Amino acid sequence: MAGVKALPDEAQRDELHTTLNKELGPLTDNCLIAWKQLESYIRDSFPSLVYQDKLNAAGHGFYYGASQKNWEDVQGLMNDGELFIAANTTELTTGGMPAAFAASFTGAKDAFDAKHGVFLQAEETAKVLRDEKVSANNKLFQVAMAMCDDGKKIFRQEPAIRDQFTWTTIQALIKGTQSSHSVKGLVSDADTTLPIEGANVGVADKDGVPIEGKEAVSAADGTYKIIGLKNGNYQLKAEADGYDGIEQGFEVDGGAVEVDVALVPTVI
Repeated sequence: MAGVKALPDEAQRDELHTTLNKELGPLTDNCLIAWKQLESYIRDSFPSLVYQDKLNAAGHGFYYGASQKNWEDVQGLMNDGELFIAANTTELTTGGMPAAFAASFTGAKDAFDAKHGVFLQAEETAKVLRDEKVSANNKLFQVAMAMCDDGKKIFRQEPAIRDQFTWTTIQALIKGTQSSHSVKGLVSDADTTLPIEGANVGVADKDGVPIEGKEAVSAADGTYKIIGLKNGNYQLKAEADGYDGIEQGFEVDGGAVEVDVALVPTVI
C-alpha cells in the first residue's frame, strides 16, 4: 500500500508536461511571425498567377492549425517553409528577402522542435507513470480482495468482525479517512438479559444518517464490533426480529467505545 501511495499522482505526473505545453506557446508565436514574413516575401517574389500555389508549397495548409496551437501543424508549417526557402532562395532574395532571413527562420523552427521533442518525451513519461500507477492500484485491489475473502473465511463464525472485511472499509483506510477506533458491545433482551443473536447493528452520524460500511450482526453471544471510526459523535442503531428498534448516542474520543443495548420485545 505504501508503495502505491508513493507513486506520483496525476498532478505530479503531468507537471513537466503541462509546463512544457505552456512554454511551446511563445515559440509557436515566433514561428507564426516568421512564416508570415515568408508569406510577404512570396507575395513580392512571384506573379499573382502562381502566388497561391507557392504559398501552398510553403506550408499554408498548416497555418490555421498552427495558429490554434496544434503542435504537429506548427512542425508541418515550419518544415515546409524551410524547404521552400531552400528551393526558392534566388527568387525570394530578388523579391526582397534579407540574406539573414533563412537562418532566423530555421532558428525559430529549431527552437520549437527542441522544446517539442522534450514535450513529447515528458508526455510519454507521464503515460508510463500513469500506466504504472493503474497497474499498481489493480494489484493492490486484487490483494485487498483476497485478504477480504480470507478474513471472511477466518471469521465466518464472528459476523461482527467478518462483515468489516469489505473494499469500502479498505478504501477508506487507504484514503486515511478512518482510524483504528471502534465501537463494540452486547445486544441483549431487556426482559431476560439473554444475548440476542442476529441483531442488526449500525452506526449513523450525529444527524441519524447511516454510514455506509459501518454495520454488523451480533454473534451467538450477542456481541458486535464495528471498526474504523473517527473521533466524533454518532448514533448506534440496533434492531432484531421480535424486538423494537433502538437508537443510542455515543462519542468516540481516541479509542474503543463500548455500548451495550437492551432491546425490548415487541408487544403484539
